[in-house]
Amino acid sequence: MTQRLAVHSTGPVGAPDVVLLHAIATSSAMWAMQVPILSRRFRVHAIDLPGYGASAGLDGRTDGLAGYADTVVATLDALDIRSAMIVGVSFGGMIAQRMAIDHSPRVRALVLAHCGARTTPIVSTLWDERWAAAEVTGMPGQVDATLARWFTPAFQEASPQVMAWVSDMITQTPPDAYRASIRAIQQLDHVEALSQVRVPTLCIAGSADAATPVDAAKALAACVPGSALHVLDGAPHLAAIETPHAFTEAVLAFLCDRAPACESRGANSRTVP
Repeated sequence: MTQRLAVHSTGPVGAPDVVLLHAIATSSAMWAMQVPILSRRFRVHAIDLPGYGASAGLDGRTDGLAGYADTVVATLDALDIRSAMIVGVSFGGMIAQRMAIDHSPRVRALVLAHCGARTTPIVSTLWDERWAAAEVTGMPGQVDATLARWFTPAFQEASPQVMAWVSDMITQTPPDAYRASIRAIQQLDHVEALSQVRVPTLCIAGSADAATPVDAAKALAACVPGSALHVLDGAPHLAAIETPHAFTEAVLAFLCDRAPACESRGANSRTVP
């Protein structure tokens, strides 16, 4: 798995590089509310993972999370990026973990949002059931259950346009990409390997996350020496979309602490407007 992925880059050339890795069944488009803020201070690269958005699929290959991480690193090579700060949500956070494990010199800092360090047998079975349902109903049949896992009921009711946008990302996900992602998620077990990571790390959780509870984020943070945990009050699994200001503020503050020079680029405050 060494193909170059589709990348949407913006922000000042020469600024510190930030790579954004999206959740399963979405694309780089899910970062729409983060990119304008982060790109004031950083060179932001929102990547479409294999099979998603404008990136080619895997052609039947199943290299697990390590393969996805290798593909992201190959893309950084093509962009001549020697190291970057990596921000991953959910599935993207699992890939970011693997990058720090297998390609530590390429990772300057990590933000691991709404993900754990290990997939339990119970959760793995749930993913089997989701795939079995998708085989019968197609990706459109995954929309309602996925939205229920990702967002609070109140937000779903109050934000029909956002729900339609996210629904489109889900339905446009190629089944092969969805299945390959599920297989990689089911293989997640980084508990021991993360103890060797020496990269500045922020773990983000949402107190209303129905997919990855706060306890899972706490366990992840405990695996990474020196990491910090930030819990977003009332935030769901995709806080980047439902509570974008709080999510982006947490990410921005952490990244700017890793790259103080970014303060001179754009606005003077770290607070998201």
